[in-house]
Amino acid sequence: TGGLRGLKGDLYEGGIRVPFIVKWPGVVSPGRVSGHVSAQYDLLATLAEVTGQSVPANDGVSFLPELMGRRQRTHEYLYFEFFEKTGQKAVVMGDWKAVKSNLKKDPDASCELFNLAKDPFESEDLASRHRRISRRADRVMKSASSPSGVTGFRTPSRP
Repeated sequence: TGGLRGLKGDLYEGGIRVPFIVKWPGVVSPGRVSGHVSAQYDLLATLAEVTGQSVPANDGVSFLPELMGRRQRTHEYLYFEFFEKTGQKAVVMGDWKAVKSNLKKDPDASCELFNLAKDPFESEDLASRHRRISRRADRVMKSASSPSGVTGFRTPSRP
């Protein structure tokens, strides 16, 4: 985890931040490092664009422009939920990340709020100082979660 908070199965950065390494001679510049944030479902959109295939409508955004060093469209937010295992929800909105934990015991738990650009280790909860952002994150979490029909699994939906 490189000192990041959390472990696999958590929604803190130590549990969900994963490097993505690409080698594509002639397209991706060697040694290039990007801070672009994406999710697993962006990989399908990217591979479809690379191969010229169409994909069903989904929330994925191709990160091919980022790989090629061009202007990249970003998500308004990325939503994560590990409700059955850890009782957690999280949303990343630009530099901000909100995490709700222990939702099985307390469905109305308040969120922790972190500025990942300044605090990638999620050590300082800023929720009390940025209530407007916390409320927005809470609204996004409520609107993005929808039952999938499979016990113990939820998928994001568009608000």
